[in-house]
Amino acid sequence: MSIARRSTRPPAATRSARRPRLLIAGEFSAGKTRLINGLLGGAVLPSNVTATHLPPVWLVGGGSARMAVDLSGEARAIEALDGIDVAETHHCVLSHHADCLARFDLIDTPGSSDPNMTAESWERMLPLADAVVWCTNATQAWRQSEKAVWQDMPEALRANATLLVTHADRLPDRRAADRVLRRVQREAGPFFMHILLASLIEPEDLARIGDHLGRLAEGLDALPGRADRLTAELAAQPVARPHGSEAAPVAPPRRVAPAETARPTRPVRPGRSNVVRLPLAPSGDRPADLRALWSAMIEDIDRTDATAVLACAERLIDSLETGERLPGATARPEPAATEPRPVTAAREEE
Repeated sequence: MSIARRSTRPPAATRSARRPRLLIAGEFSAGKTRLINGLLGGAVLPSNVTATHLPPVWLVGGGSARMAVDLSGEARAIEALDGIDVAETHHCVLSHHADCLARFDLIDTPGSSDPNMTAESWERMLPLADAVVWCTNATQAWRQSEKAVWQDMPEALRANATLLVTHADRLPDRRAADRVLRRVQREAGPFFMHILLASLIEPEDLARIGDHLGRLAEGLDALPGRADRLTAELAAQPVARPHGSEAAPVAPPRRVAPAETARPTRPVRPGRSNVVRLPLAPSGDRPADLRALWSAMIEDIDRTDATAVLACAERLIDSLETGERLPGATARPEPAATEPRPVTAAREEE
């Protein structure tokens, strides 16, 4: 397979002392917000339909800020993310105490295919980023529209990019996951340094993604993102931790098969990608069961009413995360014990 070689990265001497900034990008409904909430350990960013009307959100580990930065660069304090004027706001800045933010900043962006948002609303954050994590939905991974956007990405950001194939829990079985990985490696491998497949509702997968991002941030030879005074000042302040208990997790832990410790990632030759496959946990919800449940939920609603359909979809998702029994749902059998599945880190050989 012909694979384009990457340009030589800048020498380590150009690395600055600030924290690396990882920009989370991808198309609408690719799991970007769910990923960030999972890494932070709580529902920090809204994930319902109103979240599509948010500007980019920059999360930093320091201070206690909740601010909106307008198009002229002026920052003002805000009570919440609700009601932000997207047309007049460049981005928002939120402080958070999550451990991962001591290693890197996270920048959440609107979906590149969101019809309610202009491409400029997320592209304006590219000059501030040091590396990009592109999220793509496993059920329709790496579409032509994504490739078209990625080919216009600045070269400095493409050099250390990760492709995260999300929603692996929606694939029916391991064979389907392997097929997705092989196709994505074949079609997207030349553009990414790392490719990962994961479920964003599995605590083990989120932990491994966090470890990968930490290693990615520490391994950056240079930080090309331009200077930003506000976040630099926040990063220099002590982390403001909440009083009392920590924020509730996004999803309760589910029974998962134990996995072997991942082998150290091998060095990547220019033009090659590391493909890291995270373990798919056994699921008590079979696709056929979910289809039947979905059909029962929407039986009595007007299917041309987008609001009603979205409400049903959100209720179904909430039930899967919390374990709530919905009308028409069959009891879930206890999953049988399974053998540990190894986590693999492999490259396609020449």
